[in-house]
Amino acid sequence: MRSSREWNHENDDNATVRGLVATAFLLLFVSLAADTPDPGGWSRFRGPNGSGVSTSTRLPTEFGPDTNVVWKTELPFGHSSPALTRERIFLTGARSEHLVTICLDRASGKILWEREAPRSRVEKLDTRNGPAGPTPATDGTNVYVFFADFGLLSYDTDGKERWRVPLGPFNNLYGMGASPVLVDDKVVLACDQNTDSYVIAVAQRDGRVRWKTPRPEAHSGHSTPILYSPAGGATELVIPGSFMLTAYGVNNGEKLWWVRGLSFELKSTPVVSGDTLYINGFGTPQNQPGAHPDIPTFDAIAKQYGDAAGKVTLAALPNGNAR
Repeated sequence: MRSSREWNHENDDNATVRGLVATAFLLLFVSLAADTPDPGGWSRFRGPNGSGVSTSTRLPTEFGPDTNVVWKTELPFGHSSPALTRERIFLTGARSEHLVTICLDRASGKILWEREAPRSRVEKLDTRNGPAGPTPATDGTNVYVFFADFGLLSYDTDGKERWRVPLGPFNNLYGMGASPVLVDDKVVLACDQNTDSYVIAVAQRDGRVRWKTPRPEAHSGHSTPILYSPAGGATELVIPGSFMLTAYGVNNGEKLWWVRGLSFELKSTPVVSGDTLYINGFGTPQNQPGAHPDIPTFDAIAKQYGDAAGKVTLAALPNGNAR
């Protein structure tokens, strides 16, 4: 479930860090030509490794209907975020009962092509979700999309279908929300649902299944995987799930390590910095509207528990020494 065209039923303020606001329009804002954002970094959900962080500089600080708008293009309903190449933008949407992948010209906003996906079923969804939620992923040459009502599809940049992989049906109470990610020569998708959850990897070249690993501990989850490369080790897939964060081997899907202590129904994407992983989640009933617990600001924490310089140590916090 994601925000900003990638819906998240848990908290609407995630929309500020997840791309474009869910509207009928896609807006592209002016940046100075001398410092064009790196399109290769925003080729998947939430940008570089799912971090939501851009290293671009000299971006506009103001925008609106008549300020810094280069173009505006009307789009069908959908929750997916944009995936970028240097020249193109990929999105998914729903035109009435039709599920579509859309390619726009990045410079002009012109729709270059639109392709309809098969829709062999219509899965029951929470009213806050939609049938076009997961964000596409692109390697700069091809695009990879996931629709829960069909499965995975891949198109080249001219809109020619390269392959299709039917998946499901799924039994997620709220509908599926995780987006595909690319690693090495594979497309990886986490399919967490009420029963029979799994993570699957298919070949980018032809869609053939490389491996499929059950996730029996995961239920009704919506998190998109990230990649973690430990010092001196092989790249790993890191996926939050019900009560547990798990790492898998990229080449064979082997379960490598796991950490317990998460909440039941995860939506957030982890973020990695160096050798530290950050992940958050709410559990019921605290995730219900109006029941969110008060979380103090860092300034308030620093005033109560910090030293004279405002530095807060783990040992100074309540239960800071608990393990």
